[in-house]
Amino acid sequence: MLPEVETPAHRLFAAEGLAALPADFVDADSWPSNGGSAEQNVLITGQQVIVHVGWTVTMPRALAELFFKAGARVDTEIDHAHHRLVVVARLYPHTYGQTAEERETNRAALASVRAEVDVLLRDQPAARWPGDEPTPHAWRDEGHVLELGLVPREPVPELAAIRDIAERHDSHMRVRFFEALSEAGDPLADMRSRTDGRATGAWSVVLWREGTDRIAVMKVMRDHVSLGLDETKQRLGDLPVTLIDGIAETFATAFAKALRDVGADATADPPPSK
Repeated sequence: MLPEVETPAHRLFAAEGLAALPADFVDADSWPSNGGSAEQNVLITGQQVIVHVGWTVTMPRALAELFFKAGARVDTEIDHAHHRLVVVARLYPHTYGQTAEERETNRAALASVRAEVDVLLRDQPAARWPGDEPTPHAWRDEGHVLELGLVPREPVPELAAIRDIAERHDSHMRVRFFEALSEAGDPLADMRSRTDGRATGAWSVVLWREGTDRIAVMKVMRDHVSLGLDETKQRLGDLPVTLIDGIAETFATAFAKALRDVGADATADPPPSK
């Protein structure tokens, strides 16, 4: 049975010789029905293609067939999710550092990526819907790779912005998605765990101005955050900057006070309000 209204998806899938779409594909509950443009629904990053719609009952089987026909595979399909959509993005340099100089260059590039992403995400609302419990983003630093965890409001535009930041610093981004097990709790709690004894939380420390004693500020930063010398310099290159996030209030206030004690302008910021 042919649909009463033919969509671009019908024409594409028919031209590719894929499974026919159901006749009610254009009904309000069918994919896609979020009202967004195609540019807001699809993202290409590296070898990944991400397709997202914010409101739908199900995804068409022919969409997976389209990728299989092109020699690709479907890595993850989250169909009709109810809980929060969580993203973990791995950010890593284009080339693996073979020498100490190359590794230091890579570390500096990832530090720049992290600093810019912190600013990007800090300026966006932390909750997807009014009344949602905010979920601050989280970082895990593996030295040659950064992992970023976030609960995005609009996955494709936000990940596109993060991809662009990574590419400006000669780095790749690869992402994976999962649905939170429930609406309660922190789906990024594991990423906030630390091995240096600092308690985790939702506070952050922002450095606004370094003051007159740059060396003293750098020493305080190295004492409180696990940064190399070059990364410390990099963080000071574009103020204001979030020096650390996902920490407990007590550590955040102590870190900010130590910076102010050497003449810097720094604040311990609580999690965003609902």
